[in-house]
Amino acid sequence: DILLGESTCAAIGDRLPIVEVDRVRVKGKQVAVTLFTPLPTAMPAQASFADEMRLWQLALDFYRQQDAKQALTSLEALQHRFGSSALSGLYSQLGERIDRWADHPEPSDWDGTRTFDSK
Repeated sequence: DILLGESTCAAIGDRLPIVEVDRVRVKGKQVAVTLFTPLPTAMPAQASFADEMRLWQLALDFYRQQDAKQALTSLEALQHRFGSSALSGLYSQLGERIDRWADHPEPSDWDGTRTFDSK
């Protein structure tokens, strides 16, 4: 529910565990920023956390490469293995975004960044 920008994350340092959520470009700006969300502090201590984050990063990477099949495969693995994760809503949102490509594909020169037309 909370999004942090790159500069906030840099100021926080390692005091708060975070995970990358998205790269966005807001209306009126040319430069994209990466958004993060804080994690429950106990989450990184879980034995399976590294595997969950590896699958999430794969899903993001495939998404940004417009490889819907591989991105969805990674998301399905996340939902199957980590369906009760605090981040499961994030995984569902990315899956829904990829599903919309069937009707509204990204342009071939898309850089993997979501662009917002309004503030």
